[in-house]
Parts: sequence; structure tokens; C-alpha cells
Amino acid sequence: MIKKSDSNFILFIIVAIFLLWSLSYISLTNIQANRKVKLPAVENKISAKSPNNSTEHSKPSGTKESSIMKASRSNTEQQLLEPSDISSKIQTILALRKQASQEGIQRLAEFVEDSSTVVQTEAIDALGNIALNSNQTNSVFRILKAKATDTNFASRGQALITASMLERDSLILPVIENYISESQEEQIGYAVKAMSFIETPNCIPLLQKVLEVNDDNNIERNAFIILGKINTPEAKTIIRDAVFSIDADTQLNSTWAISRLNNDEYIPILIDAIEQDELYKDALGSIATSLAAPKVFGTLFQREDIHRERKVGWQKIFAQNLAGTPRNLQEQISEATERFVPPLPTSNTETPQEIESDTKEQMDSDNPEENESQKNYTYKNLASVFNDPDPYERRSAWLVYKRYADFSDPADLEKIRQATENADPVIREDAKKILAKIAN
Repeated sequence: MIKKSDSNFILFIIVAIFLLWSLSYISLTNIQANRKVKLPAVENKISAKSPNNSTEHSKPSGTKESSIMKASRSNTEQQLLEPSDISSKIQTILALRKQASQEGIQRLAEFVEDSSTVVQTEAIDALGNIALNSNQTNSVFRILKAKATDTNFASRGQALITASMLERDSLILPVIENYISESQEEQIGYAVKAMSFIETPNCIPLLQKVLEVNDDNNIERNAFIILGKINTPEAKTIIRDAVFSIDADTQLNSTWAISRLNNDEYIPILIDAIEQDELYKDALGSIATSLAAPKVFGTLFQREDIHRERKVGWQKIFAQNLAGTPRNLQEQISEATERFVPPLPTSNTETPQEIESDTKEQMDSDNPEENESQKNYTYKNLASVFNDPDPYERRSAWLVYKRYADFSDPADLEKIRQATENADPVIREDAKKILAKIAN
């Protein structure tokens, strides 16, 4: 027989078990509810991947939109990664520049095939660096020559130039000839740049062809510079014919090139052309602004058999081009032409043509005292021309004035001081230098 106390205890146990079960059930229900919220997305992913799912489990439209956005984001991320991808390739290439091994060369050859021209040119440069600083020249040359001849390769011009540095002239010159034969300005430009690393007599026929088919002034000038550096009798003949050419561009480009070389062997050609009055104004100007100017015009100005009127014309060329010449070159020209006496105007109202005519008559005079008197009278009048709107007029006036000015004369010295504030930078800076010399 069960006592009442025992019965209460049993009831307590039953109630406790029921409460525990109820709590467990509620927790389990919540967990399932949370899982049901996430299940559709998972199920939809599975459904999207499974071709055997029924239409009842097809993906909702909201989830499809999310998928498109995700794809778009993926493409954007890929685009953003491209620059850093190129950067990482460049870093690898820079590291490979120091590895003069077949493995390193092969890796660089793979980078040459990259779709990015930035990567291509960097890899080509690295290969050239290895070839010039190791015994791997032949391996590198084969790679570069192959790419230089590939008309579909975007950086083939760079490959050609780099290959031309590797002293395989007989192998690369036929490739250069093919570039010239294409008769395209860009390819001809690459060909001339490539020959600038060769500069042997074997380049002369190709350079002649360039001069025949090319219309670009810069390319033509570079071709004449290479011919000047080759410096064989055949090269000199080509240059001389160009300097004496009736074509203004050919004449300008050839005089520009050899006057920049400033080679003593070409100075006589320039002097002959000027003396024989064969050069156009632009060609004369190109010589006047070159390092060869002091030698060329210094010789001509001191020639007694050349009429003063022609020297006056050359002086004009200097005045017109003075602003474009370095200060040290101006000084060299001034020193080289020291014996030349410039034209002297007789009044402020005369035109440049009248000044030249008067000057010729004055200088042809047999009376030295008359010439000296005329000189002392006329040069002071030039100070009023220092502010002339025509740069030729004011600079010519300044050049003449400073040669005759008496620096012990307070009036002359004051004009020089005023010139230090002249609007023309050529006159202004020259006046400052004169005062600095006087002070010392």
C-alpha cells in the first residue's frame, strides 16, 4: 500500500519530468525555426546546381537578382586586380634581370608574350640587360630577333632596337631593311633608331633608302647624324650633296645634323655652302644656333675677301636667333667674330636697308679718321632702339652699341644700367654681365 507521502513524491517527479520535456520541446522548436529561415537559400543553391530538380524548387526571382549582382561584383573585382597583376609581373621581371640563366631567360620570354605592352617592353629591356652583361647574348638575340620579325607583335620595334645593341649586325641589318621597305613612318623610325646602335658603313645603303622614302624631318636628321658618325668618304659625299641640295628641308636637316656634331671634318662643308650663298635662311639659322657656329662664322667674318654687306646679313641671322642660343654659345660667337665691325646707323630715322647702304659707303672710305669720327658719333644713337618692338632691331642695336660703348663714359654706363631692366631677356641679362665684369 502506497503512503500519501510517497504518492506526493511520485507526482512531483512526474511534474518535473513534464516540465523538462516541455522546455526541451520549445528549444528544439526554436532551433528548427531558425534553420528554416536559412534553408531556402541553401536549397536554392542546391537547386541551381542540380539539373534534376523539379520546377517546384526553382529559384525565386529575388535570389536570381542577387546572383547577377554577385557576378557583376566578381567582374569588377577582376578588373581592379588587373593593375596589381601587371605590377606583380613587373616586380618579377625586375627580379629576373639579375638572373643570367636559361631558366630566367625562359621566364622573361614568357613575359614577352604577355598581352600587356607594358609587360612586353619591360621584359624586352630585361633580356637586353642580361645579354649585355653576361654570356647569354646568343640566346637573347634569337628571342628578340624572332619578336622583331613578328608583324603581329605589338612591341616589335622595341625588340628590334634592343636586338641591335647586341653586336649581331649581319643578322639584324636584313630585319632593319624590311622595316624600311614597309614605307611606314613608325617602322622607319624604329629602323633608324636601331642603326644608331650600329653606325657602320654597312648602314649607308639603308640610310640612303631612308632619305629617299621618308618625309619626317626628325627621322631625316637622325639619319644624317648617323652618316656623320660613320664618317667615311661615301657618307661625307651624301652629306655634302644634301647640304647643297635645292630642297629646303633636306638642306635644313643635313646642316642641322652636322652642325650639332661639330666635327672639324664637316666645318669646311658648312663654310663652303655659306660662302657660295647656297643656303636658305632656315639652314643658316640652324648653324647659327649650333656649337659649330663660332668655328664657321668666326672663319667667315675674318675673311677679308668676303664683302662686308654679306657679313651684315649674317649678323642679322645671329640677332634673329640669339634668344634660342645658350649664353655660353653667345659668348663664344662674340669672341670668334671680334674682328668683324658691325653696321653703324647715321640717324634714328633710317631704315635697316638705308643703314646697310650707308655703312657700306662708310666702311669703303679710305679715310680712317673719317670712319673713326663717324663711329663715335653714331653708336650712341642706338640706345633709343633698345625698346623697339622688333626683336631683330633692338638686339642688333644692342650688339653694336655694346661693342663701341665707352665704359668710362658716365653716359654710356648709364645706358648699360638702364638695359639691365630691359623687357628683352637677352639684352637684360647681357647688360647685367657687362656690369658685373666692370665691377670686377
